[in-house]
Amino acid sequence: MAVRVGISPNHLSDILGKRKSAGQNLKERISDALGCTYEEMLALGRFILAGRSDDEIEQRLATLREQLAKADSNLPSGQDFRTSVPLISWTRAGEWAGRTDPSHSDDDEEWVPTLSRVSPDAFALRVEGDLMEPEFREGDIIVVDPAREPVSGSFVVARVDNGPDGNGETTLKQFVKDGGCIYLKPLNYRYPIMDMTGREFRIVGVVVEKRKEYV
Repeated sequence: MAVRVGISPNHLSDILGKRKSAGQNLKERISDALGCTYEEMLALGRFILAGRSDDEIEQRLATLREQLAKADSNLPSGQDFRTSVPLISWTRAGEWAGRTDPSHSDDDEEWVPTLSRVSPDAFALRVEGDLMEPEFREGDIIVVDPAREPVSGSFVVARVDNGPDGNGETTLKQFVKDGGCIYLKPLNYRYPIMDMTGREFRIVGVVVEKRKEYV
């Protein structure tokens, strides 16, 4: 259930045990994971609290299980369709080793919904600065998938070594491959293109989605 919702098992247990509250968005994600609408989930709760017989409750649950199994059968094999990914810092992105990373905390409170089919190690970042304007503006949220292979023209999050002291930076750039040359290109013309040919750098992940919320 936690995987379907896109949160950690501990987080879900805390919600069920009433040690943590759930916002409306999270409640709706839980109902989606049950294969029903939020209103249907509330109706099921009222159905149970009304003291219906075990047989009636089991019949209602069986209907929900059938809906869930049908939804699973429509997913491509070998892919994990997540409804949300953790929003992490740029510092953490540069050290990202996937969800099995010991530095990952089960207490992640901020999650970003995504409509893309992504791997279990996908994550989100909040864009900083004007390096990639006008396509990406400061405050925009991007979804990054480490399992995707970059092609020339892909937007990527990369970890670049800046010198012999080992210091580096994690940056959002456009990946460009021209013959035997590789470049990391900012979209804002005021910043220089980075020639990475022969240099050590690591593609952390490929940007698969940009999200922007209007309030």
